[in-house]
Amino acid sequence: MAPEVLQGQRYNAAVDWWALGIIMCQMASGDSPFYEGNDREKVISSIINDEPRIPRWLNDDLKDLLRKLLEKDPNQRLGAHGNIKYHPYFSSINWVELEWKKVPPPFQLRAVST
Repeated sequence: MAPEVLQGQRYNAAVDWWALGIIMCQMASGDSPFYEGNDREKVISSIINDEPRIPRWLNDDLKDLLRKLLEKDPNQRLGAHGNIKYHPYFSSINWVELEWKKVPPPFQLRAVST
């Protein structure tokens, strides 16, 4: 959960950008960017107070994207503040072709009858 939710503050769609940052960090590194033990209070404290743990070995553009998605201030968080499509991490994506469904999928499943 985003810090603003945990602190009982009003929130908006910026919480979804936070969630995307968490998921992308976990997918890229295999770990949560915050404390992930069984102690609920430590988890909450880590999300509210700690800087996200983003591995140094990740691509520089990805590290920057994660830091901006995991910005504690929802008004400054990427997505809520600035269009995520223009971040350098996504520079290879042709957004117009993607929107028009002209981009081929990275892989296609083959149906096998049984």
